[in-house]
Amino acid sequence: MDFLGFFITESVNALSQAALLFFLGVGLTLIFGIMRIVNFAHGTFYMLGAFIGYSMARLTGNFWLALALAPLAVGIVGTVFELGILRRLYRRDESAFLMVTFGLALVLGEIIRLSWGPEALQVEPPAAFSGVIFLFDEPFPTYRLFLIGAGVVVALAIWQFLERTRLGLLIRATSQNAEMVHALGIDVNLVRSAVFGIGCGLAGLGGVLAATHRVDRHGRGDDHRRVRDRDHRRHGELSRVANRRRSRRFCPGFRRILPPRSGARIHVPGDAVGAGGAAGRAPRQGGLGPARPIWRRRGGWAAGPGAVRPTDL
Repeated sequence: MDFLGFFITESVNALSQAALLFFLGVGLTLIFGIMRIVNFAHGTFYMLGAFIGYSMARLTGNFWLALALAPLAVGIVGTVFELGILRRLYRRDESAFLMVTFGLALVLGEIIRLSWGPEALQVEPPAAFSGVIFLFDEPFPTYRLFLIGAGVVVALAIWQFLERTRLGLLIRATSQNAEMVHALGIDVNLVRSAVFGIGCGLAGLGGVLAATHRVDRHGRGDDHRRVRDRDHRRHGELSRVANRRRSRRFCPGFRRILPPRSGARIHVPGDAVGAGGAAGRAPRQGGLGPARPIWRRRGGWAAGPGAVRPTDL
């Protein structure tokens, strides 16, 4: 395969992945833009949509019915959570929302593990998008093209919903000035509940679409977290090694001037003592040669005659 074919194939594949990230991010952005809440449980709603879609697809045998009902179920769960818990916390600090949504993520994750088990599950794609097409003589799944089209359609639908409907107008007004909307006689709490439910439903929609694209299993977020922590540790180790190499290259006498990590002994190079004597102070007993070691005790500094003390430098 030539470079052009490889570039186009990988670009289309990246667009299909971006469509899944769009379903996950658009709901999170909508919730944060209106309610100023960082929903830590949003990824768990995404996973919940995948598992609910799997169960509905197995019960009904229809992928499209699961695609329609699973986001509604996830949106209802999110709305009930907002009505029962989040509504009581609007006058509190932002950290309260972080802790509550993080706790919800743990609870939902445990419920999913107990309900569906830890094994891998996968939803069969619809028959209309189960084949492949050839892009520059390379097979490419048609379902990934469907993901790109679904992302574009949902983006246009959300845009038209926010621009041309009354609820969209209320959502935009609440995001700009919630006090004025409340003064006009509109229940802002209902608008917030609707926004939270819509955002969770969009995450559930992305989960159902991702369940056929890749294998879903409980704990995928934990695997990503472990990989991220491992990369961070490696990056920190490489940074420390690079800093040590730079310090040895540009400051060869730096380690001799500063005290060692144990804090037991200090060596001062002779050129530093000579520079101090040349500044106008009288020569000390013992001359300006290499300094004698100084030991630090609990009671203070102790040294023999002619030794250099830190206060003399």
